[in-house]
Amino acid sequence: MSVNAIAPAAIATQMLKDGFAEAPEKLKELESYHPAGIIGSPEQLAIFVKSVTEQRGGFLTGSVLEFNGGIAGKLSDPA
Repeated sequence: MSVNAIAPAAIATQMLKDGFAEAPEKLKELESYHPAGIIGSPEQLAIFVKSVTEQRGGFLTGSVLEFNGGIAGKLSDPA
């Protein structure tokens, strides 16, 4: 059995879009922070999850897989 987790960054869901409805320029700013140059779509996330669940061999287990367009490499903890 394989047990893994997906850790997505911002995904362009309706809830995310609604959260930026009053300041769409801030959504564009968030998008620009991602080295991929985009915010991931629900469809892209679904394709990724499907590819992980279809893996065979059983060696990938107990992993947390980031789906973040590279933004994790740009974030820092000042503490």
